[in-house]
Amino acid sequence: MREVADFLSPSDIDKNITGMNVLGYVIYKCCFMLSEDQSPEEIETFIKSNKNQILFILDGYDEIVERGTQSRHLNDFLDRIKNQTYVLMTSRPLAIDALGQSKIIFDRKLENIGFINKNIEAYVRYFMREAKKPDQTEPMLKFLKTHPSIWGIAHIPINLELLSWLWSEGDLELVKGEIKTLSKLYQTIVARVQDAYVRKSNPLYAKSLDASVENKEEEPFFSNLVNEFLEYLAYESMQQESLLIPKSQL
Repeated sequence: MREVADFLSPSDIDKNITGMNVLGYVIYKCCFMLSEDQSPEEIETFIKSNKNQILFILDGYDEIVERGTQSRHLNDFLDRIKNQTYVLMTSRPLAIDALGQSKIIFDRKLENIGFINKNIEAYVRYFMREAKKPDQTEPMLKFLKTHPSIWGIAHIPINLELLSWLWSEGDLELVKGEIKTLSKLYQTIVARVQDAYVRKSNPLYAKSLDASVENKEEEPFFSNLVNEFLEYLAYESMQQESLLIPKSQL
């Protein structure tokens, strides 16, 4: 949804967009811009002719809900979506009763309430089985249960996935004696996710990381710079009590 909101922002808006064709333009911009086979007008015609066969998914609506008051075209887009047959929206609870400035009643609402204790045990068993390390199931569950603060955050599915991944890689087990605070745990998770991403997307940079470790040198400057920038973003977000930071402030 952020990409849609950016496209329909007052400063970047295409003058040819109207309330009647905004849906076709957004889909063209986000999905077909590099294709010569579809035009915004053709997309609009297709939508009107196949209304009962199309599912629209609005992911992360809560991240743009406040911007609806700043963009007439964004509200026009949401009004068009509201009148479609099938709409699935993901959002934090604050925004689930309206699309833009229009009230809407969904046929069904589902709330992600996290895992219960039995779910945690079942997920760890499943994860370790898929990772071909079933013998690590009981040691990890014992570790979680003997650390109440970590057991608490493991009820959040994405946290449990990261914890299971760290344990399967041997990282969490190696540092478990050093984890005295959640901050230390989060630092470990961030470092390992960053390392895994770099090794997957940039093999040459990964070699420089390995060389630094082998020579007992500090992390490369770029790695430190990335971490400092992410820390800055997190701090600014808390200061502004906002999920989004304007580009002008970066």
